[in-house]
Amino acid sequence: MSETPTPTKSTPVQPPITSLPPKLGRKWLWWTLAIVIVVVIGAEIWWMKRPSTIVTPEIATPTNTTTPVTTNTNTTGTATDSTAGWETYTNTDYGFSFSYNNIYNLTTESADVWGSSLHLNLINPEDRDALADAAGTDQPPNLTVDVYKNIKELDSSNLGATSLVDFLEKSSVLSDPKYINITPYTLGNQSGYSADAGPNQFGGGKSYFVDLDNGITIKVWEFSAGSIDDIIGSFVFSE
Repeated sequence: MSETPTPTKSTPVQPPITSLPPKLGRKWLWWTLAIVIVVVIGAEIWWMKRPSTIVTPEIATPTNTTTPVTTNTNTTGTATDSTAGWETYTNTDYGFSFSYNNIYNLTTESADVWGSSLHLNLINPEDRDALADAAGTDQPPNLTVDVYKNIKELDSSNLGATSLVDFLEKSSVLSDPKYINITPYTLGNQSGYSADAGPNQFGGGKSYFVDLDNGITIKVWEFSAGSIDDIIGSFVFSE
């Protein structure tokens, strides 16, 4: 009797794995994120601690260019080299002084002519011809100083001024203004005003006004053809 062969059981073929199990996939995701974080932190630390290649430029120390100050004969203040050795005019009655180069002649004229209590002229003989041509006079000053004891003396045109500011304002609105371009100005150590002469005023030039505490007004007139800024800057008023 022949034996019947026993059928062989075949091993089932497993399909290929195309994705990780859910738990294993989550583990790989966390590990990947952890590695990325570590790499990023390490890169930042390396960047912060790397040797710097930026060179900071040296700042040069500025050179001191201040002009030395030299004291002149004016004992109430100091002057730069441009006024060293100059003459000094001092008036104790009215409380002011100024310095001037000895090329100028300092003269005093009758106050009645100018309406002031004191009138000073500074004239450079070398400038007389040029100044005479400009001013139309044979005795032109480079600079004048007038002292007015009160506003009435200053207001010789009878404008009815009650103060220096009022006088300047009324003088500037005349049909033929006496002063124009009135601006605040510090003359020496005293606050005041500067004003240009009106277009038809004798001699032109610029005037400087200061009011002192004792009611006195001082006017300094700088003739247009004169260059005397150092004299203007040397005025000192008693406090």
